[in-house]
Amino acid sequence: MGKVGLVTILADHLHGRASVAEVTPELVREANRHEVGAIVYRQTRAPELEKTFFYALAADRKRRRLDREIREALLPKGIALFSVKGLFVADFYPAPALRTMGDIDYVASDRPAARKILEGLGYKFHESEGVADWHFRKGEWEFELHDRLLYDERYGTKVQVRTLNDCFSHYQDGAIDNDFHFLFLMAHLRKHLLEGVGFRQFFDIAVLLKNGRAAFDWGKVRRDLKKIGLLSFTETVFGLCQAWFKAEPPFAIPRLPKGFAKSAAAEIYRSGVFGAGNHLGGEGWTVRMPGSTRLGYRATRGLRLLQRAFPPYDEMVLYPQYAFLKKRKYLLPVAWVCRFGRDLFRKDKWRKFRGDAALKKERFEERNKTLRRWGL
Repeated sequence: MGKVGLVTILADHLHGRASVAEVTPELVREANRHEVGAIVYRQTRAPELEKTFFYALAADRKRRRLDREIREALLPKGIALFSVKGLFVADFYPAPALRTMGDIDYVASDRPAARKILEGLGYKFHESEGVADWHFRKGEWEFELHDRLLYDERYGTKVQVRTLNDCFSHYQDGAIDNDFHFLFLMAHLRKHLLEGVGFRQFFDIAVLLKNGRAAFDWGKVRRDLKKIGLLSFTETVFGLCQAWFKAEPPFAIPRLPKGFAKSAAAEIYRSGVFGAGNHLGGEGWTVRMPGSTRLGYRATRGLRLLQRAFPPYDEMVLYPQYAFLKKRKYLLPVAWVCRFGRDLFRKDKWRKFRGDAALKKERFEERNKTLRRWGL
């Protein structure tokens, strides 16, 4: 059965076709690993996935009730709030409840005020707040609260960070507009590709191409993708969605390199929904250094080590311990000294530094070749 069977079943579901497939232990295992077990049950009636299917239905009802509760608590208080990814994409699915998700990601205009209100409703926030994600929950249900879409250049280029963090310019009545949301989905898929990605994230895009075609101004989307440097990557993703799920691109795209759809499917099949081995990220260079495909090995290595030793202002200012930097960029050298003192005896930090220094030229060139094939 293997990867071809899983992809074919997803394509059948997208196009409303019945699936003729042998239910094997491998299919069940991979359906769960890529978090599409509920869809595979719908298509095959595999008894091993029956509980997964009915849990997805129940979870969707509970999740949407809590989503309404959160919105009704915050929006009337003047706190702008919108969710990204899961619930937005799910509404375009053939059966929205079957788009499973581990949590809901929200972006709020006033995160501390939102937290105070939600805690009053019985939501519990984790004791330690991360720089990026504030995790909170009610019962078994997990959510994340953000104050922006991208946090620094680890997750996108400067122009991507600047454009996508202007999100409230595209906000109205509890949502960002569809075209802008699509830009974020592609930036987020790029991040997952570099760290590890599964078929579900690509199936999300295929669903939007098939069922959300009229919901987007594709000419504008194309122009905006080009402006922020994501058009080539998006064209590659569209080509894969066409090859795997028979979802037609909304505009003309270049032909994929020969054999790329097959090799990419094999890699993603091994990775699972969030990646088993950081197949493009590896040592971390890719996440922070996507531009290294245009630089030589020595230049990239040196620049990466400098970034490790002396992080830029935009990254340092995100951390609460360096809050004194805000609007005081001239204090950046002081923050570097403080950081060095904090990390001097942390073995994990030194391991990362040594890992960057040890990256072999062969691995660097192999990874860059793969990135170029992805349009990055």
